[in-house]
Amino acid sequence: MKLDDYMKGMKVDVANCKVRGVCPLGKFCGSKVDEKGAALIPSVLQIKKGDILWTDLHFDPRVLIIRKGIFACMVHADREKEEVPLSLYGAGIAVGVGELYAPATAPSHASGGREFVPMSSTYYLRSLFDGEMCSIPAGVVRQVLESTSPRIVHQILSCVLTNQFCSATAMMKVVSHQSLQDRLIALLLFFKEMANRSGNDVWTFHVTHEELSHLVASDRVSTTRALYRIRDLGLIQIGYKSITLLPAIEEREDLVSDALTEFYIPDMI
Repeated sequence: MKLDDYMKGMKVDVANCKVRGVCPLGKFCGSKVDEKGAALIPSVLQIKKGDILWTDLHFDPRVLIIRKGIFACMVHADREKEEVPLSLYGAGIAVGVGELYAPATAPSHASGGREFVPMSSTYYLRSLFDGEMCSIPAGVVRQVLESTSPRIVHQILSCVLTNQFCSATAMMKVVSHQSLQDRLIALLLFFKEMANRSGNDVWTFHVTHEELSHLVASDRVSTTRALYRIRDLGLIQIGYKSITLLPAIEEREDLVSDALTEFYIPDMI
């Protein structure tokens, strides 16, 4: 395939992207970024369940925008390097944008703040399901942002960071429930909220009991028992490494509200 034909195909894909409306850079995707006619065309990565992604690659930092799937933002909880999910991200969430205008390093807790470590070592994304990710060189994104009005740049940065905060808040609501059963129901509803943002009505999630237990701060045995109690209530079906939500689960209005996260899109009119 010739390069010109490939680029034409990519531009068509960009124009018909299902999440263009919720992408913070959707307005600029496919547009020219310099006088030579170069366009902002992201590389679309096909992500497999369990894949790990970083934005800060030292020599080639990237901005990543979720196109499809659900990703856990993992952070180190203590000096023993125990990893915990800070939040769950779905389509339209961008990471790596804040680092464009922030230091490339952060103080190391292990050194009492005397040493600095790369941003890539403070968090990473882990794919919970198969998905798609748009990857754009950070320098290109910064070039695009600096070519537009400050008002729009401020809106984009505010929306990116606010959406990340709202996702983290929703995750906090999930794990704050005293009942493990309620935590699991809220998590499954949160899955549905994140997955549906990509334009698909998803009811079945291919996930193991072990994976769910890690997300709700429990253990596999307790999680399995709670899932069977939820099944007996007629809220889910349990398959082989899969959970299917039933319509009755949406009748838990108290938990549905925890799963509905605020999502902001820049008003670039």
